Amino acid sequence: MKATHMSKEELVECYFGDETMFSQLDVDGNGTISLSEWKNHFNKKFVDLGNAKGEKWMKHLLDTISGNLKEVIKDDQRKNL
Repeated sequence: MKATHMSKEELVECYFGDETMFSQLDVDGNGTISLSEWKNHFNKKFVDLGNAKGEKWMKHLLDTISGNLKEVIKDDQRKNL
């Protein structure tokens, strides 16, 4: 089964606690970021920044989230021991 959303809290935790962007992503205010909300936000970001800058920005964002996710998972595992 494919994931269709993540909690805003999970994303914020993986992005240095910065709620600003993820609050903008959670358009319906339900505390989760749906695939649709994610796509709509980043499509707009690409239009605003242009493709080259948009790609660079997206890569930085995803690399940051991915790298920090590993640390968040480790911390959660340590807490559950």
